[in-house]
Amino acid sequence: MAGQVALHILIQLASTVGVIIMFGFILWLLRRKYSRMIGQYRPFGKRVIYATAFIGTPVHEIGHAFWCFVFRMKITKIKFFQMNDQDGVLGYVQYKYRKKRLSHRIGKFFVATGPMTIGTIVILLWFLILVPHLLFDMYRLVTNLDSESAFFYNLWLVISGAFTIMFGGGNVSRWQWWLFIIPATMVAIHMSLSWADIKSAKKGLFWLVLLWVVIVIVTAFISTAAVFAITDVTLIIAMFLITLFVIPSLMSLMLVACVFLFKKKKKLIRAAINNASGNTKNEPIT
Repeated sequence: MAGQVALHILIQLASTVGVIIMFGFILWLLRRKYSRMIGQYRPFGKRVIYATAFIGTPVHEIGHAFWCFVFRMKITKIKFFQMNDQDGVLGYVQYKYRKKRLSHRIGKFFVATGPMTIGTIVILLWFLILVPHLLFDMYRLVTNLDSESAFFYNLWLVISGAFTIMFGGGNVSRWQWWLFIIPATMVAIHMSLSWADIKSAKKGLFWLVLLWVVIVIVTAFISTAAVFAITDVTLIIAMFLITLFVIPSLMSLMLVACVFLFKKKKKLIRAAINNASGNTKNEPIT
């Protein structure tokens, strides 16, 4: 019995917290790649960062501030957006918390990962306003999944299905899609967590996992069936979380791909110009 309960705890944590961590890492990698490709410390790269950050960074900081409010942590200072040429910090939220209060310790995880949750909600609202049919297609995609199928098979169906819904069916020819995709991508690329966010999340994660384990163990003593039911619910939640986080991940990936293609095309043009100038011979004039 103890082994079964331990296995279910791992599944439950992987289906919820694990999904958040996985997509947090994916978004961090994509943001890092994007920043390096455009040259974030060069004049042109800074201008590109600022062009996307003036929408994305305020949403990022609102994500931190929202969870501070939920867990009743006092915000001492907040900066929604700034053009910072010294250390590259585009915004921040400073807050106080009580170390002895368990809710504050757990709350640090949610405050740190707030840009992911609030950023996704902002994108969903933008979905609902401009391209609601795509959002309903996403919902049908998740609800039509077979719960008996393997998790990774369903994961592939969600990712491939979300890509088809987002970029297929002639969507790119509609002005509503472009009005949605541009600001939504700005939010998505700035949803990634900073190193300060990651360090803060790690501290809160320990207490969150500990509380979860205690609750499930206590539940197991009351009813083993209840533990199995919790696992079933978390697996369903996992599919919804994956669908939600796949959307900004695809947008960030699209932006990285566009920058890559732009740089590739620029290199080809330069190479063609250099070859052309190298092949040109100066004929003597007599």
